[in-house]
Amino acid sequence: MLIAGAGDLARSQRGLPPQLVAFTPAGDTVLESLAPVAELSGLQTQLATQVAQGSLAKGARAVLDSVAGRPLEVEAGYGSGLVVELLFDPDTPTAGAGLAGVGLPTVAWTQALARGLQTIPGQGQPAGRTFLDPRQLPGVLFPKPSDSPFPALWFVGALLGLYLLLVVPLNYQLLRRIGKPALFWITAPVIALAFALVSYGIGQGLQAGIRDTEIQLYRVGPDGVLSRVAVHGIVFPTRGDHRLTFGADRLLAPYTIAYPDETPSCVRCALPASTESAGTEEHVLGGSSPSIAENGIVYGSVRIVGSAATGHGGLQLSAHLSEASDKVTGSILNTGQVAVADVFVYTYFQGGFRAAFVSSKLAPGQSVQLDDPVRQVAGAAPDLAPGTRLTEGQAISLIADETGRRTLSHAGQLAVVGFVPPAATGLAVDGTSPGGQVVAAFGLPVEPESAAGRLGEVAYPRLVGSVPDANAGALLDSYDIALPSTSGTLMLRYDQRLYSDVEVYDWQAHTWRSGQFQQDPTTPLVQLKPLPGDEIRNGLVRVRLHELAVSWGSDITVRFRGEAP
Repeated sequence: MLIAGAGDLARSQRGLPPQLVAFTPAGDTVLESLAPVAELSGLQTQLATQVAQGSLAKGARAVLDSVAGRPLEVEAGYGSGLVVELLFDPDTPTAGAGLAGVGLPTVAWTQALARGLQTIPGQGQPAGRTFLDPRQLPGVLFPKPSDSPFPALWFVGALLGLYLLLVVPLNYQLLRRIGKPALFWITAPVIALAFALVSYGIGQGLQAGIRDTEIQLYRVGPDGVLSRVAVHGIVFPTRGDHRLTFGADRLLAPYTIAYPDETPSCVRCALPASTESAGTEEHVLGGSSPSIAENGIVYGSVRIVGSAATGHGGLQLSAHLSEASDKVTGSILNTGQVAVADVFVYTYFQGGFRAAFVSSKLAPGQSVQLDDPVRQVAGAAPDLAPGTRLTEGQAISLIADETGRRTLSHAGQLAVVGFVPPAATGLAVDGTSPGGQVVAAFGLPVEPESAAGRLGEVAYPRLVGSVPDANAGALLDSYDIALPSTSGTLMLRYDQRLYSDVEVYDWQAHTWRSGQFQQDPTTPLVQLKPLPGDEIRNGLVRVRLHELAVSWGSDITVRFRGEAP
C-alpha cells in the first residue's frame, strides 16, 4: 500500500487501522530538498517541498532521509505486504518540475512502487502477495476424463449375455409354449426398451452425478486476516451447457485452457463477451452475482475453474524463526481457534526449494520448537504411469510442496505450511452442489529474525529505483539489500559481468561511495568489499549500479566474510 502527503497526511491516513500506519504526523511541515529522491535514481535537482514531521510507528523504518536527517520515505511490513509512505506530495507544484527529461513525480512514484515488488524464488518475476497463485497447479491433482466411471467388463458382458438370452431364445420359447409366437414382434422391442432403461439407470448410478475435486489455498496474515483461492476440477457425466456459481465469492477465473492434458477439447475455448456464442466455451458472466458459463460439455468433460475471497477467520499462527546454515530454528504457536495438521516449513535455499517437517498437529494454544535441517523438495509432480492416480499421501505431499512454493515471495523468506478443515465455498452447478472431495492448505510467510552461517541465502535485494542512462547505454538501477539481525564482518559481492559502476550508499554522510571493490581471489568474475557500519542502517545496504536489464539484484549479495558462494 502506498500513501503520500505532507500537510494532509493525517487526513489521508484517517480511517486506516493502526497496523497500516507507518508514520504519525505531528506539528507543522518543514521545507526540505528532494535531492535524495533524485540521487537515488542517479539524477540531481534543486527542488524543495514541504515534508511532514512526526514519529515512526513501531516496527517501521525510514528508507530515505533528507540531508538534515529527516525522513522523506518510510515503510512498515504487514504480513507479507508492505506499507510505503512518502512524507511529501510528489504532485505538488514545487515537486512537479521536470528533471532531466523525467518528471520528479514519476521518479518518486516509481521508486515507491518498486519497493513492493519482490521476485518469486528461482523465477525472476515479481510475485503477488495477496492471494496464493493458483495457476498451473500440477494436473495430476485433478481428475481426468478417463476417471469417469465405467462398469466392469465382466458386468457388461454378463448383462449383454442376459439380454441376448432373454430377447431371442427364452422369449421365443416361452411364446411358443403358450401358443402365441406372433407376440415375439411385440415382446422383443419391449424387452430391448426395458434393458435400455435398466442400463441407463445403472449408468446414472455409477456416474453419481457431477463430481468436484477442490483444492483450497489460504494465505495467512496477522490478526486473523487471510485470503482464499479455491480451485475446482469438475467432471461432467452428461452432455449440455452449465452455469457455475460460487456463493459469496466475487472473483472468478476459468483455468481449463491452462490444462490441455485434462480437456484437450478446451485448448481453444472461446472466451466471448456474449452469452449468445456457441461451441466449446468457458467464460465468466459478470453482474452482481457472477458465474462461469460452461458450454459444449460432453461425457467425461473436465473443467477447472477457480474463485477467490478475502476476510478474517480463526486460523492464526505466530512464528519466530531464524536460519542457521541449513537449519531452521525457532518456534511456532497456534494462536487461533482452528487446529492445523501436517505442518512444514519451506524456504528457498542454495538454488532450490527446501522443507522441514514440523508437527503432525498443532491444536489451538499449542506450540512447537524447531531445530531442523531443511531438505531438497522435488521440483515436479511424480511421473505416473497411464491409468494410475496419486495416492492420498502423494497428493497431500504435492499440495504441501506447491503451497510452500507459492507462499514464498523472495529468497530467504520462510513459509509455514499446513492443512486445515476446509470451508464451504458455495460452488453450485445449475443450482445444485456437486459431490466430491476437498483439501485445504495454508501458507504463512515469515521473515527470518536472524541468520548465521549462510547470510547470502537470506539477504535479498529489492529494486528501489530504475531510470535509463543514455550516456551509459544501460539502466541506472538502485537496490536495497535487506538483512536480518546478524553479527560479524559483512561482504558485498557482485558479478562484474552483469553490473558496472557499482556504488554503495553512506547513510551517515548521505553520499555514494565507489571504487572500493577488489577481485575475489577464489572467483575472478566476482568483485567484493567489506561493509563498514555507516553503509548499513536499519538492516539495509543500498547500492546503485548500471545493468543492461533489470535483474532484480539476482547476482549482488551480502555475505559473511569467508562464506562459501
